[in-house]
This record gives sequence, C-alpha cells and structure tokens, in this order.
Amino acid sequence: MKKKALLVLLVMFVLSAAVHAQVITITTGRNAGTLEYVTSDGQRMIVWCYFRPTDTTPGLSGDIWLVPGRTYDGQVSMMGSGLRGIIIDGNGISSNRGIFIHQGSGPSNSKGCIVISKSDMDRIYDDLISRGYRRDGNKFSIKVE
Repeated sequence: MKKKALLVLLVMFVLSAAVHAQVITITTGRNAGTLEYVTSDGQRMIVWCYFRPTDTTPGLSGDIWLVPGRTYDGQVSMMGSGLRGIIIDGNGISSNRGIFIHQGSGPSNSKGCIVISKSDMDRIYDDLISRGYRRDGNKFSIKVE
C-alpha cells in the first residue's frame, strides 16, 4: 500500500514538473528588452522584443500589466485576429486580460503585450507545438525580469 502511494506521489511530481518544464524568460526595459527561449534541439534563442506597460487605449488604462520579478503561466494560443501567440496568465493576471507574446514591429504594437518579429514568433510557436504544447492546453512558465 505504501509503495502504491509513493508511486502515485512520484508520478504526480513528474507530471507537475513536466507541465512547467519549458521556460521563456523576458527581460524588459522601458519599451524594449529581450526574450530568451531554448528550442527542442537545444538552441538558445535570444530575440529583441518590445513592451509598452502603459496604454491610453480606452478600457485598458489602469489594468494590471506584467511585473518584473514574477513568473506567469504561458499557453500556445491564437489572438482574436487569428495571429499566433502565447497567452499569459497567472500571478494576478487572468487569461481573459489578453496579454500575449505575439508578432509586432515596435512598442506601438504592444499595448501591454510582448511583441517579437513574425519569424521568431513562428519559430517559437512551431517548436512549442512540436513539443506537445497544444492550443489552450498544457502550460509552461514565463519569467519576467
């Protein structure tokens, strides 16, 4: 009986670790920073990203944004416009808040999201899918520094 309980606990631990095994690290500055991702073949991608933590768009002013020093959950997703993205939630932000990592070319595309080039977004998205992360499925960690 004890062996079964120990085995169940071990399986639960391994599964919970696997859920957050992948980590994306974002280092933000005032309007830009870097995003670091390690691909399934071990290549370390460090890409330029843009981030605008405040916005005057009606309905967004005063809403919470990503906070340096916190870790959030990420899920492969699609934005309402059909663009590939990674939705960010957890640690005080709900997924319906609509903060994504998505393609864009500068801080004006951000509105609180992290934006990277289309080619980088496609590469990360495809790699996550190849690892078994499905749209709105299992989660991984997004660390903001």
